[in-house]
Amino acid sequence: MKIEDYDNVYSLWMSCVGIGLNNLDDSKDGIEKFLNRNVYHTFDPAFAIERILEEKNILLDEESQNKKIMNIIRNQHYEQYVKLIPMTKELAHKLFVDFKNDISLFDNKEDFKEYQYEKEKVDLYADSYKEKGYILLAIIYKDEVIGEIRFKNITEESAELGIILKNDNYKNRGLGSYSIIKALDYAKTFLKLKKIILSILPSNTKSIHVFEKNGFKETHEDDKFVWFEKIL
Repeated sequence: MKIEDYDNVYSLWMSCVGIGLNNLDDSKDGIEKFLNRNVYHTFDPAFAIERILEEKNILLDEESQNKKIMNIIRNQHYEQYVKLIPMTKELAHKLFVDFKNDISLFDNKEDFKEYQYEKEKVDLYADSYKEKGYILLAIIYKDEVIGEIRFKNITEESAELGIILKNDNYKNRGLGSYSIIKALDYAKTFLKLKKIILSILPSNTKSIHVFEKNGFKETHEDDKFVWFEKIL
């Protein structure tokens, strides 16, 4: 609702039998004050971001502002359709039957091979991680398995995080970034962890950007990986 809608909303109120209005809070001035106080909860992303920028006295070019608006809209959409649930063998098969290897995950490109789905190997994969005490979560988008979140080397305070997406159809859309946010909330709320650790190949610049955007800080680099952590 915007204040310009007040007259129509007032007419709606008056058409409702038995409704009682407060002359102060329900007046046009009162509703305008309420809308101004609750700008962060508006369902109009463009209006919300515009007011937030005004309050913080931030000037953005049109392209940057549009990008922020689209991020708000996208996250509202993903909040409704993305969820993490415990991985099962059935879900693992639905993930890997259409899985495609990402060449950016191979430091030596000559080691890259196209992934070939084999039922027995997926069964072994699911069983082996249970035996190791890892926690696997399926990333579900609109009732389809599109990826996996993995927690390994779990201690009382920390765990290593990993994420894979099924194929290029689900990459570069913000789904990975949003799934990381959900995974961090899971780690803090349900696993009661205080820190998340992860390792990334230096050549995998896209993943490094995604994790840095979500608050991960580089701690060190060894002969193979760049290591990051985030305090929860």
